[in-house]
Amino acid sequence: MIDVILLLVCSFAVAAAALTITHTYAFRWLRGFAQDYLPEPIVKLVTCPYCLAHWFALPLIVVYKPLSGVSHPLVDFTVAWFCCVGLSALWMGLVWKGIGSIPSPRR
Repeated sequence: MIDVILLLVCSFAVAAAALTITHTYAFRWLRGFAQDYLPEPIVKLVTCPYCLAHWFALPLIVVYKPLSGVSHPLVDFTVAWFCCVGLSALWMGLVWKGIGSIPSPRR
């Protein structure tokens, strides 16, 4: 069964969380901590909304299974995961276009 509404809601949640972590003042401390104490791949993760969206989408797709029973479970999971990430990228693009470019404070 394909649950399009669930996939859209999950992708919106992923977009909101990824943008919040990577671009808002509220999480500036996390990005600063990452730059000071964590390896470069983690720094890139907390400063790239598209990268972070992959990891935020993963548990949502595992829990909610918006494409269950369509094909082989592994295929369903993979397609749903990347659909969620792709849709979240569209949501993020709409947010950026709607409110302008959000500067990413590094510290």
